[in-house]
Amino acid sequence: MTGHEEQTLITIAIACFNAHDTIERSIRSAQALDWPALEILVVDDASTDKSLALVRQLSASDNRIRVVVHNINLGTGATRTRLVQEARGEFIAFLDDDDVCRPSRLRDQISALRRAEQQSSLPFIACYGSRRIIGQTRNPRGAAIASDGEVLQGEAVALAILTGLRPSTGRMGRHGSCTLLARRGTFMAVGDFDPLFRRHQDTDWAIRLALMGGGFIGTSEIVLDQYITPSSDKNDKLVHDLALALRRKHRIFLQSRGYYRLAIARAEMNYFNSAGPKWRFRLAVLKAFLLAPTSFCRNGCALKTESGVDASMLNKATP
Repeated sequence: MTGHEEQTLITIAIACFNAHDTIERSIRSAQALDWPALEILVVDDASTDKSLALVRQLSASDNRIRVVVHNINLGTGATRTRLVQEARGEFIAFLDDDDVCRPSRLRDQISALRRAEQQSSLPFIACYGSRRIIGQTRNPRGAAIASDGEVLQGEAVALAILTGLRPSTGRMGRHGSCTLLARRGTFMAVGDFDPLFRRHQDTDWAIRLALMGGGFIGTSEIVLDQYITPSSDKNDKLVHDLALALRRKHRIFLQSRGYYRLAIARAEMNYFNSAGPKWRFRLAVLKAFLLAPTSFCRNGCALKTESGVDASMLNKATP
């Protein structure tokens, strides 16, 4: 990577809400990134703890840190949109307020994105980084979508996200906004994060990118440590309700491909795998198979839940 390329401004975009215990480590990790042209943008979504005071204290000694404040709580979707609107960088990289970047994160992701842009003719590509998941003993390594270096694109990605059916080529993987990096123009083309989704707004964004023909690339390198921390918007029932709402939002697309009921079954698999009882999970797996047996088996019976459980458990799927 040339010195000229390294002068390209990148915005680290952090949505902060009641993160007094974790926001400092996130900002410190952003400060330690080995990219010379850096803006660290924090939008505080009307925190009621001491988060904002701490962020302002950190910004006082580092002019790369810029703080924007919401007077009322608008939610994660609206806050991510504000981050994109306020960002000054040519590239925008999201960082959650409890996660920790590896120093080489931006180099790894910019390199992957630029290779993908050179190899394809796609005007809009998003880059996701692989991550280490702290607090999760099973599958602590979260491999990013397209982390094998093969660009994924189009509605096959949207179907994979919504139904679990793998594309015919390439590798699916994690596509959460905590490792998302893209050009400003890509964010502008896809549009705002949906403010109605306090969870899954990043999944909705990825689906919309896919449906407009956009591309996805990932890094094999781990770019950050993701911490699993509790919050009111992470309970299983709320996440499930929003997963169903996401599928309803994209119902026309799913119905046009004959996969709407399969997408609902996928959401049920995810929920009952984590919230139980297990017989409900197995029943959801069976339902998915009955709805799309050909596609299910063409994918090697590898319809997976978001937590990584393989639906090859179908052979045990009796209530």
